[in-house]
Amino acid sequence: MNAGRGTEEVDVSQADALTKVFSRENVAYTLKRLASARDKDNLIAHPLRSAILIEFEEQLSETISMRVNSRSWSPSASYLCLANKRSGNYRELVFPSLIDSVVGRRAIDALEEIITADDDGRTFCGRSHASTNREPGDYSNWFQTWIDYTARIASAARGEGLAYVFDTDVADFFPSINRDRAKQFLAQRTGAHASLIELIFYCLEAWLPRFDYLAMTGLPIEPNDISRLVAHNYLKTIDAEFPDGEKSKYVRYVDDSTIFVPDRETAEAVKRRHHMSLRGIGLNPNAAKSAIVTVEEYENSRHPETNLRISMIDENDHEEDFNALLTEWYSDRGKDNWDRPTKRLYRTASKHVWLGLKPHVLEDLSASPYLTESVIEYLLHLENADEYLEDMLKFWNREEGNTERLIHFARFLCDGSFTPQMSERIADFAVGRIIGADDRPGSGYARALLLLALHKHGQRKHREKILAWSSVATLQDEQLRLHFMYVFVCRSELPEILRVPLLQLASSDTDLLLQLCEQAFAAKVHK
Repeated sequence: MNAGRGTEEVDVSQADALTKVFSRENVAYTLKRLASARDKDNLIAHPLRSAILIEFEEQLSETISMRVNSRSWSPSASYLCLANKRSGNYRELVFPSLIDSVVGRRAIDALEEIITADDDGRTFCGRSHASTNREPGDYSNWFQTWIDYTARIASAARGEGLAYVFDTDVADFFPSINRDRAKQFLAQRTGAHASLIELIFYCLEAWLPRFDYLAMTGLPIEPNDISRLVAHNYLKTIDAEFPDGEKSKYVRYVDDSTIFVPDRETAEAVKRRHHMSLRGIGLNPNAAKSAIVTVEEYENSRHPETNLRISMIDENDHEEDFNALLTEWYSDRGKDNWDRPTKRLYRTASKHVWLGLKPHVLEDLSASPYLTESVIEYLLHLENADEYLEDMLKFWNREEGNTERLIHFARFLCDGSFTPQMSERIADFAVGRIIGADDRPGSGYARALLLLALHKHGQRKHREKILAWSSVATLQDEQLRLHFMYVFVCRSELPEILRVPLLQLASSDTDLLLQLCEQAFAAKVHK
């Protein structure tokens, strides 16, 4: 079967599939797309990600193509971070190295069109990044997929004679997937040559979180949509068991399944059948999030009128209408799923740089960690964020366990717009938190961003405190070590006695960073 629109079509079923997918031209095309400002990791990323991909495009294209096709390339371990779940629990996110991300994205993009060919507007996998095989300018994103999904839900809810809904998702979905079975399902659906399938699972298994050297089960959750597409394919057997008909409409978004039926008795039967279907592939329904409700109750919980008003206000650029909606929305915080439309409100306000949400920022941050990313993104659009600085520092100080939230707060200190009078306060805070012991997964990256804030706001005295603290032992966290070397190499302040042992721990990400910095010092950066 053919897949990929980069520079050449590839029949992924043939023995030369890997060679063609990873041709020098196709790898170069993927590098260009990953370097785009519109294609970015929004949580953990290399500090010189785009610059490296642009400057070293020819070198990386040749090296990656040669090493993958000679079977001499191997993925490295990923970086682990604890992220928010709406339930209040944690999701384990992993972030591969820059080169690993290129390889993984190139491999899964070759299969995406085959995996999703029969989605038919009823199942959605919600990629966080557009396929690098799409034509330039075609950067479809997860939010557009979410809009398409909600439109499908609205259409099904209006279906004549469909009065009840069975709504459910899978308990611990990604960790529960059987990798051997997932590999079999992917090979069967795509017809891809074994070399391409094995490469994908080589990556996924290498990136799994490890505790005491023991790899976790299932699939890792990583930012390049490899595991997301493999997981999407894993549920295709379930989709096939619930075809649409006059008395049933089936919709799935990742592992969230919603089935519309005529009556409660049918809903109960569908619930049993869906349960047994999941058990047949080793999965369990999430009892806490499974429910049978009327269509009216289900629709009300999704706030369709509010979401429609947000869309219309956004499209028509009506700030007055937006502020009127805010007054109504915040008059009742007891709404079900209130945080989802609230995220849309922040996204819309950020896009138009509307100030109406400013009075609600601290309340929303206190009410729901799930909103942190959207709130911080909103604050980064303000011309002056001074009034929120002290409260953000307080949120950091009382934080418990949620390292994703710390990363967003650190990004606020790093990228927010502050007056010069705030620089000393930010630098002092950054020093204290950088040298403070914290071994929670992902906290090292939050401290790494504080290093960038220190680089921006601090003085020599602040950096000297960091140098006095620094050692191989205190810089064990990979991201903290990477950003430390970036800051102090750029400042030409890294002592040789520390540089030598740190280089012994160097990863491919560190090598690329130092190579680019050395070329910059020598005025040999060409692009």
